[in-house]
Amino acid sequence: MEKNNNVIFFGNGLNRVQNGLDWKNLIKQVSGSDYIEGLSNTLQYDVAFLSKKLNYKGDSSVSEEETNFKKELADEIIKSQKNTQISEVYQKLAAMPVEDYITTNYEYCLEDALMANGYDNANESEKEQYRFIPYIKESVYSLHRCHAFIKKDGAKVKIKRIWHIHGEAKNPASIMLGYNHYGSTLGRMANYYNGKDIYKSLGILQNRLSSPLTSEPKSWIDLFYSKNIHIIGYGFDNAEIDIWWLLGKRARMNQNNQLPIINFYEMDLIDEQRVAKQKALDAFSVTTNIKSLLKAEKNEQNKVYAEYYLETLEAINKTIKL
Repeated sequence: MEKNNNVIFFGNGLNRVQNGLDWKNLIKQVSGSDYIEGLSNTLQYDVAFLSKKLNYKGDSSVSEEETNFKKELADEIIKSQKNTQISEVYQKLAAMPVEDYITTNYEYCLEDALMANGYDNANESEKEQYRFIPYIKESVYSLHRCHAFIKKDGAKVKIKRIWHIHGEAKNPASIMLGYNHYGSTLGRMANYYNGKDIYKSLGILQNRLSSPLTSEPKSWIDLFYSKNIHIIGYGFDNAEIDIWWLLGKRARMNQNNQLPIINFYEMDLIDEQRVAKQKALDAFSVTTNIKSLLKAEKNEQNKVYAEYYLETLEAINKTIKL
């Protein structure tokens, strides 16, 4: 198998280049009259349900209405994707010379692009052979959730793993919305990092990193310490407390710059908020590559962003060595 030391982390920004797959519009559609403009998706989710004063039975933190909401959202995502062609950006993404992709998206645009590019879902024997079996099977959380793909060309084998870290449409309960889900996920991440609770046998992550990682990653968290991360199409919203927490833990360990690099690529209007976020990312040991979006280009966002993402992926491609 070919191996390299790079990962692509992508968010919903890549869906700006095509119509239909916009999380804000989908959340607005299923929220109906409960939607409040100006809130992040995860805060909007909490407001919509907590304002209804629903009955949470026993110690359950998820109501029946929330379960149905996620099912409806998942159905809309899957239906929207069926009506969307594979964009050139996703085709380029699928062809990148990396094994691992991390995404906060719930849909399967990259999976479709990989299948169109000759990859197949790994079967059970291949999962065993290439150690694709998840460390822990999950239904609600997504620390170990990944889809494995294989492409064989004679004796040559290429593998791809896609880590849906905020859940996925085909498992609605895993869709991460609301601070209850974010907070519970953060607790699991802390346990995994510190080798506590169900992760006692693994030990502290920092100790595991003292020797080279020879096994396949047990979680997408491992990749933040073992490989270069290239982040594209992701806004770093303040609500993404799981990613900010992980970057903070990593930065504290990386005072001597001994860990692999994290590169963040973005195109947007340069304002005070954008400059402030860039300074924050610098403090969190993230190298920022910001391109200014001209106001005149706002009218042609799909085209402008498509060109930017293709150019950026090509630039990343030139820096990657297999």
